[in-house]
Amino acid sequence: MTDRFDDKALLKAIHKGGRQLEQAMHYLLRKSGWQEGIGQYIKSKSGSREDVEDVFQEGVRHLIVNVRAGRFHQNSSVKTYLSSICKNLWYTKFTREVKLKEIKNQLPPAPEGTPGPEHHLILNEKKELLNSVLDQLGNTCKKVLSLWSLGFSFKEIGEETSQSAGTVRKQKFDCMKKLTSLMAARPDLVKALKE
Repeated sequence: MTDRFDDKALLKAIHKGGRQLEQAMHYLLRKSGWQEGIGQYIKSKSGSREDVEDVFQEGVRHLIVNVRAGRFHQNSSVKTYLSSICKNLWYTKFTREVKLKEIKNQLPPAPEGTPGPEHHLILNEKKELLNSVLDQLGNTCKKVLSLWSLGFSFKEIGEETSQSAGTVRKQKFDCMKKLTSLMAARPDLVKALKE
């Protein structure tokens, strides 16, 4: 794996997709050191370590989407562009949180029955139920569907799974069909997920 990327190699890897995109993401998130600089800015604006991680990961996602959509015109370095994205994300998040605090302070206390810890427990149970259904699909289906849901093209998924784009397209169709029939066979599960 490449330990360092210059801007040209980084942009090429993002456009290429598949394994090269994964390597570029690993570099951006773990090896570039760019998060520290952005983190200093966010912390100076009342952000926490968790805020830094969340904003940086979201910033990397925006960077990748913008590069692949042709919205990055290379008027600046990739690092400067990513920093700008992250600063805008933090400004939006911080402003939203400040407004939310103001609104909460103006509202009367929440009535009883407001979702509490038990609500989060129920959500986690639903997540586990859904994961149990996805486990029944098998590893290949899980991988194809997860990559497809992340926006990978059939060609990129094919490169990742050593198959042709046509084979992956058929697999995705078959996996969705299998998932639909599994859900249809478990009306109790569908009901539990909807509640």
